[in-house]
Amino acid sequence: YHFIGFEKWYKREYQAPVEMIKQNVNILIYENTGAEAVRFIDQYSRELKESFEITKMLFTSREPYMLDIFALSRLATFYPLLIKTYKWDKSNAKDDFKRVAQLVEIISFRFGITKSRSDKGVRRLYWLAREFKGGFDQLIRDLQNFVEKYCNNSDFERDLCQPRFHEVVDGGDQRYLLWKYENHLRTAEIPISPEMSYETFMNAAPQTKFTIEHIIPQNVRDSKKVTVDDSILSITDFEENYLHSIGNLVLDSRSANASKSDRDFATKDEQYSKAPLKSQLELGTFGNPKPARWNHISISNRTDKIVKFALERWNTRNV
Repeated sequence: YHFIGFEKWYKREYQAPVEMIKQNVNILIYENTGAEAVRFIDQYSRELKESFEITKMLFTSREPYMLDIFALSRLATFYPLLIKTYKWDKSNAKDDFKRVAQLVEIISFRFGITKSRSDKGVRRLYWLAREFKGGFDQLIRDLQNFVEKYCNNSDFERDLCQPRFHEVVDGGDQRYLLWKYENHLRTAEIPISPEMSYETFMNAAPQTKFTIEHIIPQNVRDSKKVTVDDSILSITDFEENYLHSIGNLVLDSRSANASKSDRDFATKDEQYSKAPLKSQLELGTFGNPKPARWNHISISNRTDKIVKFALERWNTRNV
């Protein structure tokens, strides 16, 4: 990652950095008396050590924007950019680096939703790291343009709205989205409450770790049909278009999820209404009619609300 960010490469030489460094040294020895090779070795060693020190600082950071990147578990693509921009931001507050980190989080999450992490996209990010020389405003524009090319709003919205969201999107990205939605509700809707911390969200204890709960359970075929107001929606239609959509998913602890099992919404809502999660407390407001029934209309309305939140939360123009 240090080599990618700080050395010259043209195609895929970064995949074999040790060989490239050896080659550079051998060329310097061949073309000079050896003094240039010694100078290069000394400089490269010192800068590599500095990159290790920066990486350690990033790993131990408790800044929210870094914790968000850790939670997405997609660091490899962004190490060169993070290391180099941290080094080049000489301010104590690291405000420019913070902007880059916020865009890294946006790109990382959008990659997960749109499945657009192509090799060309990764190489472009590596190239931006290599070419960066301290012009933060230009880099911000380049990263915003990167989003438009590789994971734009249209694709992002389309994939958030896809009816098989739960089956297509990685579970970690689903949980991350619902964590951020939970915190949005806590800070934007009365009564205001403290956000769920990174430590709470990442808790891995068997009973309290967070999972994805289907509001209408996945084994919906145990019923012959789903009643929707005065009409009848076939079970096949419901499975294909609503069961696994984002509007039918909610964050829940493993033990609480298991306790709800495959109960109907009216029964589940008694537990939701006493839950510590605002994303569960609000479910009754989507009931149709309120609050006793959960159906395709409820799911569609909740999908719209979550997608609207996501488009605003992961908008590069807000950085």
